[in-house]
Amino acid sequence: MAGKFTYAASCAGCHGQEGQGGVGPALTDADGPKSWTLDQFTATLREGRTPERELSLAMPRFSKEQLTDSDVTNIYRHIKTLN
Repeated sequence: MAGKFTYAASCAGCHGQEGQGGVGPALTDADGPKSWTLDQFTATLREGRTPERELSLAMPRFSKEQLTDSDVTNIYRHIKTLN
């Protein structure tokens, strides 16, 4: 449940409440974040890089002060539940 609230506060504005996309891409695709490891997902949030590419600066780089490692894990788990 914590991941849902953190996702809503930090991600939904661009990726949609249900991960359907908007300003940012959909997160529900089988080959997107749902298929990544936690380390790959963390690198995306912290460094702005996916397993395939470097992201534009439109994607925020979240510091540990902005999103703790626990927050990142909770968001990752929440994204895995999205359809």
